[in-house]
Amino acid sequence: IREEYRMKKYVSVLLAIIMIISGCYIVFADSNGSMENFKRDKAYVEGQFTDVSSLEWYAENVKIAYELSLVNGTSSNTFSPDLNLTIAEAITLASRMNNIYYGNTYSFVIGDIWYQTYVDYAVEKGIIKNNQYSDFDAYATRSQFAQIFSLALPSDALQVINQVDNNAIPDVPANIGYSNAVYKLYRAGILTGNDEKGTFEPDTFIQRSAVSAIVSRMANVNLRQKINLITDKEENYDKKLTSEEISEKCSSAVFYIESYAYNGKASKTGSGFFVTSDGVAVTNYHVVANSIYFKITTTDGKNYEDVTIIDGDIENDLALLKIKGADFPYLEMGDSALIKQGQHVYAIGSPLGLSNTMSQGIISNTSRIVDDTEYIQISVPINHGSSGGALIDEYGNVIGITSAGFETTGDLNLAIPIDKTSTLDFNSTDSYELRSGTCYPGFSQVLDFGVFSGVNVISSSKTAVSYEEEYELYDFHAVGSYGDDLCYAYTMESYEDALIDAGMTLVESNITEYELESDSESVSLKCDFVSGKIYVSAYKKPVYYDEFPHLLELGWYCDIPMATTPKQIDDSILYSYKWSDYYYKSDFEEMLYYYIDTLGKLGFEYKTEETIDDGMTGYLLEGKGLSIVILYSDIDIYLDVCKI
Repeated sequence: IREEYRMKKYVSVLLAIIMIISGCYIVFADSNGSMENFKRDKAYVEGQFTDVSSLEWYAENVKIAYELSLVNGTSSNTFSPDLNLTIAEAITLASRMNNIYYGNTYSFVIGDIWYQTYVDYAVEKGIIKNNQYSDFDAYATRSQFAQIFSLALPSDALQVINQVDNNAIPDVPANIGYSNAVYKLYRAGILTGNDEKGTFEPDTFIQRSAVSAIVSRMANVNLRQKINLITDKEENYDKKLTSEEISEKCSSAVFYIESYAYNGKASKTGSGFFVTSDGVAVTNYHVVANSIYFKITTTDGKNYEDVTIIDGDIENDLALLKIKGADFPYLEMGDSALIKQGQHVYAIGSPLGLSNTMSQGIISNTSRIVDDTEYIQISVPINHGSSGGALIDEYGNVIGITSAGFETTGDLNLAIPIDKTSTLDFNSTDSYELRSGTCYPGFSQVLDFGVFSGVNVISSSKTAVSYEEEYELYDFHAVGSYGDDLCYAYTMESYEDALIDAGMTLVESNITEYELESDSESVSLKCDFVSGKIYVSAYKKPVYYDEFPHLLELGWYCDIPMATTPKQIDDSILYSYKWSDYYYKSDFEEMLYYYIDTLGKLGFEYKTEETIDDGMTGYLLEGKGLSIVILYSDIDIYLDVCKI
């Protein structure tokens, strides 16, 4: 009777509270952004900065940039127009401009490193890529500044008003890494060059005077400058080419690539294309990530195995390769900001391993956002193996990197805009190992060893908070200069490094096993040469409710956040979760069963289950001095906990 009374009592109270809570969800709609968000919020007094004469070319720009709170003085009465800007300052300014454009919805919190909050924002918004810059206190060159600011506002806020032909800027060849960013800002009237020829001086440092002009033009479209830089029409790409001419001009620059997993087995095929004659090439990040060795085959049948990754951008799924060799045919880079819906395009790649395949279609949408990433949507067929191939316009210029397609239809496919390559360092001489990984379900740091390495899985077992996996220890194969043993050793080291990169700390390590942990997860890996197995054990560290330190937190167990803050109801506390945003019903019911079963193993006795009106099911558990009522619907789940 007591159990029934308690269940009914809490059901009636909870149903009333649930109705209140259900109407309290706060939904934040993403802003589309607007140039109107740039507003003057302070006054500039004539002569305010003693080092800015009204006769200087940049005086009006300084005034506007100051009134928009974009660029302040270095003191109350000085502007320091000749002072060089640092990379940190450039990223900070770009992040603030992006935030203003989208309605100032983000609050920057300054920490011990003053610029870190702006860097994190810029990475999240795709303005820069993670680890793009090693020294934030270094002065920014004009080319670096252009790369950062070409992505500070979306393409529709940097509309083309000028004709600036490829290779028309005297000191910015169209095939150099930062050219897309520079040409984009010239065509939008943000940059004009330093003389009548449009000379850019990409390697010189950018000064605050020039910065004030750039940001004021970006924020106020009426200030943008008209400039036309036109090359000789006989040399230019303004003449549309036939499909046969496209093939003749471009196909030899696109190659077939095989990637080999850490264990030495061939794992992926894809495409890539040269952008310089000395072997710099572009492909997709996912084509070359988690790989130990590459084999490239060009259209003339030659194989190249001396391949180095010199840069990568995981956010935009881009990688930059250096293939040892010379006199490679290469593609001229176009400007993806100039593309139009409906225009004809061509794709050259290796779909299903069929190298040097050319297809034709149209641009279906110039800016399609999928999973927070911008793509060009195309009707050109894209299949497995097409990833990393070239999307080419009617003038024979590469405007995108073919990347993905929707399996349910053949004419809904995606390419990464070529402008996104502005985040890559085409002059890099470094060598990178690109890593990506799928975590075990429910984990955010422990990478699935099999997916990461390519090693065969023998068996696995799981609970809601742990994974136990067995892999085949001798599934390592010689490839290139890597023997079986070296592949094994390199795989173990790379997996450990990847976990450290994910934020985990090495606890113990020796030749055959190691253990890592973070605040929330732990993982151990052990190699047993007798059984021929690799054992990987991953665990989520338990989290308990602050108010009830013996009760496992449901959100931790099911990997979902609380929908609202806990509510005090008489002598109990109510916790609420909106599980339907994260699980299918059958999967969540299984997860809930595991949770209740785990509570039983921890000393909480299962008392009763009851079906309630409004499609809810109630459960009652008691133990450790607590009484727990769980109410579960098709959308939400609620825990009411009190001491007894």
